[in-house]
Amino acid sequence: MKHSKCFSRGAENTNTLTQLLKTLSRQNISYLDLIKKDTLIEKVIHLVLEGKGPAEEGAAVFNQIIQEVRRYPTGSVRTVVFGGGTGLSSIVGGDTESERWALEPFVGLKRYFSSLQIVVCMTDDGGSSGKILRFLPCIALGDIRRAALSAISPMHIISEYPSLHQDNLESLVRFLQKTINYRFTAPSSAKALWNPLALIEQRDRPFVPRQLVSYLAVLGKIFSRHPSLNKLSLQDQCLGNLWLVAAIYRQMEKAGSNTTKKPAAQHILDGINEFSKKIGAGAGTVYPAATTQGELQFLYSHGVVSSGEHKSSLRHSSFPVQRVWTTFIDTPHVDAALLQKIRMADLIILAPGSVYTSIIPIFQIPALTAAVRSNKRALKILGASFWAQRGETDFSVKRNGREYHLSDLIEAYHANIPGGIRSLFDYIIVTDLHAVPGDILRNYALEGKIPIYLDSDKLADWGVVPIKAALSSEQRLRSDHVIQHDPEKFARVIKTLYVLRDFLPPVSRPRAGEPPRSSRSWLPSPRGFLCEYMKQAQRCIESMDIAWPPLKKLLKEIVWNNREILVEHLCCFKGIRIIKARAWSRSTEWDNILGYFDPAHEIINLHESVLKGPEERLIEDLLIAMGESLLGNYFLWKQVRPLVENGETIGKLFELHLRSPAERRCFLSDAELKQYLLLAQLSQSQQNRNHYTMVINGSEAFTPPGLLFGLVYAWYLNNTGGEFINHEMSIVQRNTSQLIPKQSMERERMQNLITFFRRSVFRQKIPKS
Repeated sequence: MKHSKCFSRGAENTNTLTQLLKTLSRQNISYLDLIKKDTLIEKVIHLVLEGKGPAEEGAAVFNQIIQEVRRYPTGSVRTVVFGGGTGLSSIVGGDTESERWALEPFVGLKRYFSSLQIVVCMTDDGGSSGKILRFLPCIALGDIRRAALSAISPMHIISEYPSLHQDNLESLVRFLQKTINYRFTAPSSAKALWNPLALIEQRDRPFVPRQLVSYLAVLGKIFSRHPSLNKLSLQDQCLGNLWLVAAIYRQMEKAGSNTTKKPAAQHILDGINEFSKKIGAGAGTVYPAATTQGELQFLYSHGVVSSGEHKSSLRHSSFPVQRVWTTFIDTPHVDAALLQKIRMADLIILAPGSVYTSIIPIFQIPALTAAVRSNKRALKILGASFWAQRGETDFSVKRNGREYHLSDLIEAYHANIPGGIRSLFDYIIVTDLHAVPGDILRNYALEGKIPIYLDSDKLADWGVVPIKAALSSEQRLRSDHVIQHDPEKFARVIKTLYVLRDFLPPVSRPRAGEPPRSSRSWLPSPRGFLCEYMKQAQRCIESMDIAWPPLKKLLKEIVWNNREILVEHLCCFKGIRIIKARAWSRSTEWDNILGYFDPAHEIINLHESVLKGPEERLIEDLLIAMGESLLGNYFLWKQVRPLVENGETIGKLFELHLRSPAERRCFLSDAELKQYLLLAQLSQSQQNRNHYTMVINGSEAFTPPGLLFGLVYAWYLNNTGGEFINHEMSIVQRNTSQLIPKQSMERERMQNLITFFRRSVFRQKIPKS
């Protein structure tokens, strides 16, 4: 592997260190043998992190190695780091949302690699970012905010504000952390938008540069006066995110663009750049992976497709993620300057983070992936996460949920990135779990989190070399009993690897799996902005007859949190009525669900008691009724009559007769409706194709097709629908070879039912791989 040359001082340091290590390696008994690590690289990393060796007799040698690594200049090493969320910001400059961050803010990669570009994943749709996406045609900005704040450095701050004295940096950092991370709790606090000094202590105010305060005040006033922005509720919003939005719209104003339209790519880039520069992170430091809005889609192994990054973290599914892709509103646009910096980089880092929601979405953008692969000179390193995360990595497809290994992580990258992992990274930094106390590991296990285990042999099959190091923050471990990447340790390990790049073991050619093809047709079809979807949904909800206002608000939240729901689904019922207990006449012969669709009036009826119980129960009953409404007035009549043989009742016969298509109001087509009834185990009459029956043995209960439709609808959306539907769907987890023929047929039926809902009810498409 070839690397770009550093300036002469770096070359001299490398030569000295190289000679020292070679001399030690040739000795029969090397001082390095005293360090109980597997490889030369891991031994040197241990020395650098510990700051001393394990024995007095080798102190001089150990100290020389440590000093040579420390002295090596990496300020001019062109570095690009990819990632998202806290995992990215933590290694760049520390966890900016920690109360202790302002005490030591200038740590991490930015301390050692001043020529640093940060590429941020843009698929976050939770929290404050999600609230903005609901109303504005913009990209998610929460992770941009975190990255920009974590990237601030004395060099950039003093460059922007030359009159600021070094002694006053601490006050400025406190101001930036307090204001950029500030979350609104009440409308009365809106003045913080244009008067951020009010949020900090009096003693710090004189040391905040006037130019910065003026700039932030301008952003606040833009936000307050803009006809689209000022409609946003400030409740639970993050001030830094709002400033970033205003910074983008400020660029639109400066360019003379129509600010009621969507921001152009250049407006987004210029807004982020200006904001980053003003807060001391530097221009050209923080980049969105794309300026095009995208939404993550998750395909689980049972065939359900779920929309949104935030939802994936909440979905309690016993089925593993099988595939993930990003649906963009258009061909994703990447800044040309960023692509050039990636091609010219000396060092490329993939930050630790969630498998499916930080790295994979970035490398599903063809231009970014191509730029990284075209760079044959850079040292390319992946940082592994500590834990398997609920909702995505905790269930390995091959191990059927038992545990998760690093090879599973690599395989997930390989399967979900067009072209696979080829030329994206060669080395992976792995947390040395022996450095973590056993009681802490047990505490995490009680929370349902397990370490991602190292399986070196299988990593070799992928052509990836693992490097073990103790990367967790001892301070966070002692104070909060939390295991988190220590930004300083991570950066020192990266620096050590770069200094010792000529000593790194060679990368073998991968022997595992064929990657998915890398053509542009891999990208799914474009869709509209999320705010356009919500605007249509809200218009439909506002037109409904719903007497209780909180129910309208809840329905909007349900739709946002379950964006698989089509706007057309909301057109299948005209309102929601609350029925008093004394007036509730629905039979409980088949179920105890306290919500149902009344096809005669096209209304959903809810029992008054669900308004007083847990919100989860209300949502579940409402989703079931919404599902039922899609069938509309599909049946003309239905009945259950006894089956009598030789004067003895041996069961029941359920009969259902469909309305003619011309008289039917139904979301499904005639062919789709009849396909569903067969999947619901009804038999179609050969004499009358609109007549269906089901035989019920003895006194057994059964689930009518309308109720089953509602139950599967609710289960598909958020894994609800009661224990009954979970029990029914559990058969999909079993291998066919383990089942007797009847169970095998039932498994196939349930799998086909899931496929039917994906294709015909939610109209979801899985892009070709």
